[in-house]
Amino acid sequence: VPVADRLTVELGASADGVLVIDLLASDGRLVRRTHAASRGAGMQVLDVSELPEGGYLLRIARRGGEVLGTSRFVVAR
Repeated sequence: VPVADRLTVELGASADGVLVIDLLASDGRLVRRTHAASRGAGMQVLDVSELPEGGYLLRIARRGGEVLGTSRFVVAR
């Protein structure tokens, strides 16, 4: 998914509680970690304007480590 400055993430109903949202570079390096409170289904908007162009992986997990989902995206301006 190509994005420029903002990445919109749709959270499912199972995404409740405190979530850990990681952005990883294509080489697997963690470039940002965000903690967000969620009450289930909804949207989360992430500012990616400071990231250089390139491929990234979004990983959403519960605070305990259970991964809820991953998605690849590309920053292209």
